[in-house]
Amino acid sequence: MRHSPPTWPRDEVAALVAELVRRPSPSGKEAAVAAYIAAWLRDAGIAADLVDTAPGRPNVTAEVSRGTSGRSLLFFGHTDTALPTEGWLTDPYAPQHRDGRLVGLGAQ
Repeated sequence: MRHSPPTWPRDEVAALVAELVRRPSPSGKEAAVAAYIAAWLRDAGIAADLVDTAPGRPNVTAEVSRGTSGRSLLFFGHTDTALPTEGWLTDPYAPQHRDGRLVGLGAQ
């Protein structure tokens, strides 16, 4: 039996990504953005925790349970970004919508 994943409106997901772009998170200093993600997940009703892997570098863990046994799926990503380099025509921490895409540091 297939189960549908949780879904969020596209504009809510875009708002989340824009908020993440606004929050600088260079390598080694991503604790605040990890805490934001964990809080966002909890507000959405998803159990989420922060697990320290190194000082100031927590991982976010979250679980969506359907109450049944079966297959699991693991998503793995990172919350740090590189520091802005020369060549930005706009503030890299000020997300903008261009041609249907969100543009800002860390957004792809």
